Amino acid sequence: MKSNLVKLLLAAFVLASAHPTLSATLSPTDLRCDYAVNPLGVDSSNPRLFWKVASRERGQRQIAYQILVASSGKNLAKNNGDLWDSGKVASDETIQIYYAGAALKSSQQVFWKVRMWDANGKASAWSKPATWTMGLLSDSDWNNSSWIAASDTNLATIVLRREFVVKPGLKRALANVCGLGQYELSLNGKKAGDDFLSSGWTKYDKTCLYDTRDITAQIQPGTTNAIGLILGNSFYNVTPGYWRYVKTDFNQNLPFGPLRAIAQIELDYTNGTTQIIGSDANWLSGPGAISFENVYAGEDYDARLEPAGWNQPGYANAEWTPAVLTNGPGGILKGSSCAAPPIGKFDVFTPVATNVI
Repeated sequence: MKSNLVKLLLAAFVLASAHPTLSATLSPTDLRCDYAVNPLGVDSSNPRLFWKVASRERGQRQIAYQILVASSGKNLAKNNGDLWDSGKVASDETIQIYYAGAALKSSQQVFWKVRMWDANGKASAWSKPATWTMGLLSDSDWNNSSWIAASDTNLATIVLRREFVVKPGLKRALANVCGLGQYELSLNGKKAGDDFLSSGWTKYDKTCLYDTRDITAQIQPGTTNAIGLILGNSFYNVTPGYWRYVKTDFNQNLPFGPLRAIAQIELDYTNGTTQIIGSDANWLSGPGAISFENVYAGEDYDARLEPAGWNQPGYANAEWTPAVLTNGPGGILKGSSCAAPPIGKFDVFTPVATNVI
């Protein structure tokens, strides 16, 4: 039995060596747009496409490629590149391939795939489909949203909330958010995303990064929903002086002004309509549980001060006041999807003991 198995394996090896085109050739893998996998918030009108070449055959290489970009997954599955069909391009390039198809719109989701030809002129199978979602391509796309802040600028952090009604037939929900210095977003009491310390650190009078998030799974169609934002200082608002054991009086960390945010939720429905919920005076601001926060000296959090249910529908508190409309710090809003990978949680330390005061 073992002898027959060895003979079969040896025969297969000899056949593959004599006829290399019968063995597996190339396959495109790890598709990326502007360096990211299925990114949200791409704000380049002609983003760059990337893929890797995989082969089990030594010495193989790509001599040509074809890219299909479609407006829907159904079109892509039918090999209908209604946005762009590059045709067969004689090239071994696999990076920095600029999209050259139809003009893309803000918040548009597109679907794409690629195939290649190997050194023997044999075409590979199509790659697995990938996507990217456009961000807000111009300032006018934020026309339903304003920068907002709290009326009390002496708060260590700012807590903002807004309720809105979502109609039945929700197809997709996107949230575009820039919270300065850094923010945490929640929908109906649950944090959105698994990243931390967003938005990214920039020169805020030149560039402000916003995040695009798909929040469809956290929205409840046909009822009232609530969005919540917590804003902290980060490097945006480092007040010069002595804070505990550190001194923060060097010039590059002068504060850029009061904490503020701009946000826009887009609700797409199956009937083709879109509902926009922007940041405006309908948002409310109130006190939070963080009484001190400094990027160098840590924070003080008092759970007793946490307003229970503040980021859930139905919360009411007379101490909360309408948000104040304000200007941004001067920087241009840019999508963060390709600026840098988000910071995430990689370990949790459990306290040995807890003392109740």
